[in-house]
Amino acid sequence: MFAMLFAGIAFPLFIEFKQFWVFLLLGYAFLASVLPVWLMLQPRDFLSSFNLYAMLILLTLALFVANPGIAAPALNTTAMNNPGAHLPDLVPFLFITIACGAVSGFHCMVSSGTTSKQLRSERDARVIGYGGMLTEGFLAVLVVVGCTAGYTAAQWGELYSGWLGDAGVGIKIGAFVTGAANITTSIGIPAVIGSTFFAVTIVAFALTTLDTGTRLTRYTLEELFRIMRLPAFFTNRYTASALAVVMIGYFALMDLGGKPAGLALWKLFGTSNQLLAGIALLIATIYFFKQRRPSWFTFLPMLFMLVITTWALAASLAGWVETGFEENMPLIVIGGATLLLLAWLVIEALVGFAVFTRQRRSLVSTVPTGSK
Repeated sequence: MFAMLFAGIAFPLFIEFKQFWVFLLLGYAFLASVLPVWLMLQPRDFLSSFNLYAMLILLTLALFVANPGIAAPALNTTAMNNPGAHLPDLVPFLFITIACGAVSGFHCMVSSGTTSKQLRSERDARVIGYGGMLTEGFLAVLVVVGCTAGYTAAQWGELYSGWLGDAGVGIKIGAFVTGAANITTSIGIPAVIGSTFFAVTIVAFALTTLDTGTRLTRYTLEELFRIMRLPAFFTNRYTASALAVVMIGYFALMDLGGKPAGLALWKLFGTSNQLLAGIALLIATIYFFKQRRPSWFTFLPMLFMLVITTWALAASLAGWVETGFEENMPLIVIGGATLLLLAWLVIEALVGFAVFTRQRRSLVSTVPTGSK
């Protein structure tokens, strides 16, 4: 215990304070991944949920009291006059901007990887899954309102005077935190206290993404290593979790253009998350088709999701290559690999559809005429 206490005091003396927090969070993510879900991940998520409920209630109540107008224009064309701006097309990039608030591939993984293991009864799956996505959509609406109605027209014009596509994540989060705090002043909450509360809530849910994402990466690596028939050393939870933490730490600590590589890869979040949602709908469509059940209600959104997100990713790759291959090499490599994996999955799905259809036809042809 004394050794751990000494390490906790001395370790920050040899590295930057920011790096110390990175290592501390990576250690937390490792523990949250290997320990039973009820011991660390579930209690921390339970405590964070109260922050979320309080934020939803306070911001909704403040909106009814303040009844603010939307200061933002329907379409911001100011940045188009900026000669240095790289503006994406409204279509397809509109459909990868509000990601988890519309449809989320990451939440699909969470539902199958961690949420399903915490259900009291299988009957609760529909209420929790569907209700969770409704809540996520409601939260997305509040975020949009906070960024558009939480400012006067002059403040909003100053904040969004140029295109912020290449800016850091902090300025985007700050836009919501400040806007939401401005709205909650209508119910007597000082802006300083409101902004602090909203910032803490957002950080708490970023931590949720970290520990849950590490655990899901561990599941994926374990399954991948089993498919590759690697020794048991690679398929245990500790090795897989350590590899997941090392990969996360690499992107957190490696600099790319003076910024952490993870912030650079943030540009891939929208497309990768929505592509994952399209793949989830693809799997559901194949399952329904194989079970001879209606599948059009998953096939149509799946088709839209895969087309629009593939379009967005291809356009992004073209822009990164044009801007500079060496500068954007990690984005180009990971984005290109994502496209190749998607093509492989779509081909596998088409082969599966063909096999199922052939089996149905052969089964029908073997049934004697007049039989039931």
